Amino acid sequence: MTMFLLVRSKEKESLEAIQLVRRKGLEVEILDAGDPSVAPYLVQEIGTAVTPTLVVGNYVLPGLNLIREFLESKISGGG
Repeated sequence: MTMFLLVRSKEKESLEAIQLVRRKGLEVEILDAGDPSVAPYLVQEIGTAVTPTLVVGNYVLPGLNLIREFLESKISGGG
């Protein structure tokens, strides 16, 4: 399953989200929401411009707290 993490490169919560997915050992494509080729698609395709946002299948999880809760409940135990 493809996972995308939308971040803003200098934002504290985005950096924490990157560390969290890496600690979980997940294969996640990280996209910078500040990139002009990414930004126009955020609200249109994802439904939010909040960062960080984790997109996993049909789940769109905006904000560090939702990402953390999802990873702890769905991915704990390796997977």
